[in-house]
Amino acid sequence: MQTLETLRCTNCGAPLPDMRSGEFIKCEYCGYSQRLADVEKYLEQLKTEVFGWIKSMIPTGVSAGMQTTDPIARSQLFDNVIKPRITEEFNPLNMQLIKYGSYYLTVPLFATAPPPFAVSVDPRVPLNSAAKFEGLAPLAVSDEQISFINNLISTSEALGHIMNIVRLSNEKSRDYKLITRNLESAVESLNRSPSKVAEVQRFKSLALMSGAIVSLLDEDPNGALLKLQEADRWTSESLKNSIKNPSTAAWYPGIKAEKTICDGLKAIAEASQSSIKAGIKTSDVLAKFAKYVSAFEEARGRSGLTFGKNNLVDPNTFQEVSKNFKDVIQGRVGDSSVVGLIGSGNVWLACWSADLNYSFETGALFMKKGQSVQERMLINGTFTLYPDQAKSASHTFVTDLFSVRAPSGFWDGITGKEKTLTTGIGYNALSQIRKTSIPASASVIPPYCTKDEAEKMAEHYLSQVGNQLRGKLKFSVPSITQLIYVSGEITGNNMNIPGLPNSMALYVGDSAYLERLSI
Repeated sequence: MQTLETLRCTNCGAPLPDMRSGEFIKCEYCGYSQRLADVEKYLEQLKTEVFGWIKSMIPTGVSAGMQTTDPIARSQLFDNVIKPRITEEFNPLNMQLIKYGSYYLTVPLFATAPPPFAVSVDPRVPLNSAAKFEGLAPLAVSDEQISFINNLISTSEALGHIMNIVRLSNEKSRDYKLITRNLESAVESLNRSPSKVAEVQRFKSLALMSGAIVSLLDEDPNGALLKLQEADRWTSESLKNSIKNPSTAAWYPGIKAEKTICDGLKAIAEASQSSIKAGIKTSDVLAKFAKYVSAFEEARGRSGLTFGKNNLVDPNTFQEVSKNFKDVIQGRVGDSSVVGLIGSGNVWLACWSADLNYSFETGALFMKKGQSVQERMLINGTFTLYPDQAKSASHTFVTDLFSVRAPSGFWDGITGKEKTLTTGIGYNALSQIRKTSIPASASVIPPYCTKDEAEKMAEHYLSQVGNQLRGKLKFSVPSITQLIYVSGEITGNNMNIPGLPNSMALYVGDSAYLERLSI
């Protein structure tokens, strides 16, 4: 709890350490260093503002002796004068808390903060309001009045700490120790109001998640995982309780997103644990992950207009990216395996496997519907790096099934008895996949697209094939089944895949560029 005797940061309004010796004081909530003389001046200005505000609300003669005034008179004064006026000031703060709470409040590790975090905010506004409400606390008499004023104070303080978190999360070099400190203080503030069960549970979870990131950065994945497991429990409880209360029901999507981020962080902690067994530092693992996330955002930024995504690694994407990263790291050190199509070559490229069905709708001369044909193809996981080519020549980023035509007679074609335009080679070759470890010497190129984006790519490819064949074929919706790591040789800008014709080689682009993107 902050009182009017507490030194406060001139930058964010949070309490400062109680140390009046020395010329400078550093804030534990925003990291700002300031002169002690400026801090004391700010506190005096705040006192003047708060006392002036209180005086304007209380009838003459009451403020001087509010502790000794008749309790009944104080209670009536609170209900009839104080409560309506402070409610008017509090409502905008409460609405802001609901608004911010509807977003996820932990930005995925190494990811760019979402647009709501880019809004300019001043934590001093709600924290100064909390000081005003605290000054009126002596007028609260009944349990209901005390509960009301405590709710105002705790909400305002929590909002101030959230605004600090928003500021810190939007900085290029994010200080998770400061973020954790704000979250822990938000928990302390919210605990003043017994009704804020879901809120307290959520912020406990957030504090643990942020603390887990600090542990990871301090090369302690075991400690991080323990915190994340506890955070997951608190998040689950908060999800159950938030939906029961109208004031926190709007928080449900934000809390659910945080649970997803927590799962992603657990994957990173587990990858770091496995690496330590192989003598690899956690800092080296995190450096690879930071590179992966950065390149993923870059790829998404390029392909956003084509495939309908912004350039952010959102919570769901973070969870998927983290799992893919963990699979590669653990596959290298032998703690786990990946699904692979093994051949010659020391380059392992992530591809999505897609199943599809198609049938003929018409023959050249007669209407003749054919039987369904089942096929399987690969979608290059790096197509988002080249969105223009992916849009105009999608067949270069997939194992182009229709480049290898099945044998059929001329008469079958013109009578509508033609049954297939593919050889089934894709389905047969890709049935040879198996679980495997990844050689330590291999260059692994992870996916720079999500499962959903791969599905859009598959649909785009089939649409282009359908247009070329002028409606001759009817396609089912392609089904993305799994992520496969294909080992092969890169020749020029293409990668040859064992068991598939060279005409079905995938476009991968500049091999030197890909090497920079490998993990």
